[in-house]
Amino acid sequence: MRLEDGFVAWADRDPGLPAVVSGDDRRSYGQLFQQASELAEDIAAVIDPTGARIGLFTERGPDAYTAILAILLAGAAYVPVNPGHPPARIARTIELADLDLILADETGLSGLGRLEPRIDLPPILAPWSDVGGLGITGSGRAREQRDRDRDETLAYLLFTSGTTGDPKGVPISHQNVTAFLAANLDHYQFGPGDRCSQTFDLTFDLSVFDLFMALGSGACLYPLSSTDLLSPVDAVAERGLSIWFSVPAVAALQRQRGALRPGVMPSLRASLFCGEALSVEVANAWSEAAPNSIGENLYGPTELTIACTRHRFSSIDRQSDHQLSPGGLVPIGRPFPGLDIAIVGLDGAPVAPGQEGELCVTGPQRFAGYWRSPEKTADRTITIDGADFYRTGDRVVDDDSTLNFVGRSDDQVQILGHRVELGEVEAGARSVDDVVDAVAVALPYGEPVATEVGLMATIASTST
Repeated sequence: MRLEDGFVAWADRDPGLPAVVSGDDRRSYGQLFQQASELAEDIAAVIDPTGARIGLFTERGPDAYTAILAILLAGAAYVPVNPGHPPARIARTIELADLDLILADETGLSGLGRLEPRIDLPPILAPWSDVGGLGITGSGRAREQRDRDRDETLAYLLFTSGTTGDPKGVPISHQNVTAFLAANLDHYQFGPGDRCSQTFDLTFDLSVFDLFMALGSGACLYPLSSTDLLSPVDAVAERGLSIWFSVPAVAALQRQRGALRPGVMPSLRASLFCGEALSVEVANAWSEAAPNSIGENLYGPTELTIACTRHRFSSIDRQSDHQLSPGGLVPIGRPFPGLDIAIVGLDGAPVAPGQEGELCVTGPQRFAGYWRSPEKTADRTITIDGADFYRTGDRVVDDDSTLNFVGRSDDQVQILGHRVELGEVEAGARSVDDVVDAVAVALPYGEPVATEVGLMATIASTST
């Protein structure tokens, strides 16, 4: 099975169903499939797309979704890159991904235009731009190398924060992501008539949940802008959303503003959160504001494909079943069907029941290894009873009924759901002229939920 199969089936079954609504831009399943198929043909006119890696330099929205579907329909894998990232990071991501082609809109072209001229780029296809057609072409040697390194099993390749300042590639296969969808489509029962939020940047793997849980079930996708996320209660009401999915920080901000009044979001039937720790206070406030909604806290690193555990913290009849985790956090729950977990100590041996340790996970959602980095893969892999487990770096306690998140075993933090390696922040600071050393810390310091990163740097003294 492939990631796009569910969408293709619905486009064939009921092409008139609404697929994406963004303001006045409304596209049915049939229209979206037709547009994606035409773009897939355009891609095939430029490169052999089978097993290729295609960079996606677009703003989040209907055109970006069309591009993702086109890339998959063409038999390639997509590599999303945020055009607003610093030029050095964009250039390094392009280099590491070894792209065969770039798809770009006007915003993407602007981001590419900020790169230094010496950057070697693959062909650029800009179907939504006045420029159109091909842009800059990379070297023949680079393209020959890509032709020898193609993987038809790859669905997408994401780059996350790395400890040394280099982005870290996480390749996810069709098998990984269809295993995730199999464990969740049946669980949530999305379908025609559901209106699903789309809140995550395309470089964030939770966006895959938004897109393919909706488009794989006959539901309709509603992309929300950054302004919408400042007032999600209004966004839910204006669009009549039935499914909400975001990082907990969005809900926490609304609680602080007093916007989560009881009963204010009656249209929601499912409220899902992932990407960072969820406090019990925020979960309770959201549940009261969405009285007809179940509420679930999902957990999982990118390496385990979107999410791998869930915990129901409220149900429609308001029979809350959550317990307090250390620090007043909603538990992260139990693993999805087909996944196995182990909790190990510093020595790599399983801890006693009820003891704190590092969560390790294996199963069909576990990625095969970091992009062209066997040493990083080995560092995050532990073999238990003959099976390779991914070491999440998250410390948990299993109380026999649910997993409770305690903290990290390293310097990685989550800021608005995005993984940030403090070592990468420090490395970036040290690269600045006159900076001798730097130390980064998560703020509020010592709290389980970080909201920002503080940086302290030592500057070399200068004389005139």
